[in-house]
Amino acid sequence: MPQITRIVQQKDQNRVSVYLDGKFAFGVTLESLLSNHLKVGQELSGGQIDTLKEQSNQDKVFTRVLRFVTSRPHSEREIKLWFKKKKVDEVVQGVALNRLTKLGLVDDLAFAKWWIEQRTVFRPKPQKILKYELRIKGIRDEIIEEALGQTETQTDLEIAIRVAEKRWPRLRALPEKEARKKLAEFLARRGFSWETIKKVLTRFL
Repeated sequence: MPQITRIVQQKDQNRVSVYLDGKFAFGVTLESLLSNHLKVGQELSGGQIDTLKEQSNQDKVFTRVLRFVTSRPHSEREIKLWFKKKKVDEVVQGVALNRLTKLGLVDDLAFAKWWIEQRTVFRPKPQKILKYELRIKGIRDEIIEEALGQTETQTDLEIAIRVAEKRWPRLRALPEKEARKKLAEFLARRGFSWETIKKVLTRFL
């Protein structure tokens, strides 16, 4: 059976290269090295080698997806789309997704709340647009409603007024008819209903 002749630390301090009979065979994490009790002089069967290589592949994928999900919150659908884009095997996907779930990094409710808060602060939009965006992200309606209930949100009119207040300095010098038209068009592009827009126009003009 092939024998481990060298174990060398890689540039990634958490991984080592394993050499069998003087040739590089595969890389493993330090955790895998310890849990499998790998050491120089140890002989490995073909089955053991295959298992270690598969575990190494799973660990590589997990490390990459971990960087992705910790860059900002992501929905489960976004994570699965990442797997698809990277052409990750379904079995490896399942293992990685299970590990992320155990770490609390797959949480559609937490993601929905984060998305709503970000939109509320940086790019205010009416609730119907928020709901649409979250559905696109794969969030179920019941989770969306729960997130909205747990997040401090404003009415569509309050949000529209905030948006209009930021836009109004660019329009105030225009003739009233033109200013009204441009403000209405701007709010419509943001997804506000005509009823809400009319109330905002009444307030500003």
